Amino acid sequence: MQRPTVNEVRDFISEILRNKMEKEQSGFGMCDYALGWLQTGDVPEAPKSPFEQAVENLIEAAMNGKSLSARQESDNLLEVARDTLKCGCCDKTPVSLYVDEDGKRWIRIRTLDQDFLIGTKNIVIDSEDEFKWDDLMEHVNAGEFDIPSREQWALVSAYKKEVEELIEKEGLPEMIGWFWSKSVAQYYSNHAWFFYGGIGCLDYTIKYYANYGRALAYPKI
Repeated sequence: MQRPTVNEVRDFISEILRNKMEKEQSGFGMCDYALGWLQTGDVPEAPKSPFEQAVENLIEAAMNGKSLSARQESDNLLEVARDTLKCGCCDKTPVSLYVDEDGKRWIRIRTLDQDFLIGTKNIVIDSEDEFKWDDLMEHVNAGEFDIPSREQWALVSAYKKEVEELIEKEGLPEMIGWFWSKSVAQYYSNHAWFFYGGIGCLDYTIKYYANYGRALAYPKI
């Protein structure tokens, strides 16, 4: 079997990042079933782009039976996200202010497929704005609101500069602190991924820590 081309691998990963897979599952967890396809053949000798290196890191870890650390996996995810965003999905501003029909303001993130919205304020429930992951997910599972996946936070991180400029321009609350995603860590079921606003990185931690939440929505066409 021939090793897939870089473009084929790029398309495969992009499908995951564009939320065409199950929302609850880890993007890189979804890669497991394709490792037999991805790890065949020789590694190209030509210098690797950040995207190629990120994919190779995942393949090597799987071949050696290793689980990537949160930091390594986060770095790989961000490299793939940044590369995906270079595809030029549109000529419009990648980050913009969105006002819904109720007058609520959101941060709009443009993607290759479906744009999504991040709330401009932290979620507050009964005067509390910090939650254990399980407590926050009870409200998500009840359909009261949604929160971003790890992949969506990765796109926010890839647009960190543009997001910060929009926040300053529009006088929005700063996105500082740890914000839960709805994605569970692949190898540690008692851990979940979070976005570290201000620094702009992703990591995972134990679910019983109290972190912030930001609502997720989708713009109406």
